Amino acid sequence: MNPLRNITAILAVLLACSTSVFADPVADPSADSLRISGSLGLNLWDELGDLDPVLPGDFESTGAALELSLHGGGWQFGPGRLYAGADLGFFGNSSDVEGVFEREDLQASMVYFTPSLRMVFGERGRLRWLLDAGAGYYDVSVDEAEDDCFWDCDTYEYFDDSTFGGYLGLG
Repeated sequence: MNPLRNITAILAVLLACSTSVFADPVADPSADSLRISGSLGLNLWDELGDLDPVLPGDFESTGAALELSLHGGGWQFGPGRLYAGADLGFFGNSSDVEGVFEREDLQASMVYFTPSLRMVFGERGRLRWLLDAGAGYYDVSVDEAEDDCFWDCDTYEYFDDSTFGGYLGLG
């Protein structure tokens, strides 16, 4: 089964802490409306959990997510503020499928770059909620890497493919 099947409907729930490095335009209309944020959280990749590898074992359908975003605008839109920008992210999911080269467990990963829209709900200085959506480039790979090294590790690639896809996020 191809892990890219239905990947255009990825649902990523990012339990995120977003930090703006500039002032909030709601509190100060003259402030720069550029927002840079980072998120660390959980991804849900159901299609990966449905894989039936040739080697014994299974892939985890939940894994780690890391994202860096740059958004500008800050237009009032309904109950929130709307920002337009781009996201660069990474998903990493583990498995108990033993590789054939280093005898290490295989890992599935996805890197994406997506233009996106983000709605920010809540008041400055309080807990905020984000709702965002994007569509763009996704690269998926399954590989095995040495476990006992820090830098310049041997990596054996089992699968690599790229496609157009999208996401819906809540954080």
